[in-house]
This record gives sequence, structure tokens and C-alpha cells, in this order.
Amino acid sequence: MDADLFVSEQAVERTVKLAGKSRTIWIREVSHADWFKYAAIARADSLETQSGAQAFIVSKSLCEPDGTLSLTLERAAMLKSHVLGALQTVILDYRKEQAATSGNEPTPGATTSGES
Repeated sequence: MDADLFVSEQAVERTVKLAGKSRTIWIREVSHADWFKYAAIARADSLETQSGAQAFIVSKSLCEPDGTLSLTLERAAMLKSHVLGALQTVILDYRKEQAATSGNEPTPGATTSGES
């Protein structure tokens, strides 16, 4: 399969206002498996579990300019609440951009999930 069908580890630069200052950050694509885990964490019955959703997705996307992840889950969980929220927003916005520009559209008449 072609490389463009897979998650890239390439860093994408973004500017975000954190703690009153504009800062440059780098994020990268998040795998489907990690998006699925993020959603499951966010919908968990336990508030204690839910509280880790933002830190999880930030730890899976925030990276260095070379694409290597820059925060462990434990370190991301130590970010201030407003910082974590702002980073999550940037990551979710990037995901929306990717979806809007991916060109992934179902083919008319195509079947999914084993339908015929």
C-alpha cells in the first residue's frame, strides 16, 4: 500500500497561545488505535479515568521538530489544565483539517463492513 495511506510521524508546526504567550509547538498525526483509546477514555464511567483523556491525546501527538514524541503520559498529565485544554484543541483542529483535506469519500455503491 502507498505510504500516504498510513499515519505520518512528520511534525507539523503550530502556534498556540499558552500562559499568555504565543508559542511554537509541533504535533503529528495520531493513529486510529490511539484515537479509539482516547475516545474510550473520554467516555469511561469513572471520572478518574476520564480525566486522563486530554493528557493521553497530547502525549500521542505533541512532538519535537523531528517527529519524536516529546511527552510521556505521566508528564502530560502534569500540565496545567488550561495548557492541556489548549493543546488538545490544537490537536483536534489538526485532525479536522486532515479529514477535510484527505479526499476520503465513499465510492457510490461501495459496501462496507462486509455488506453486499
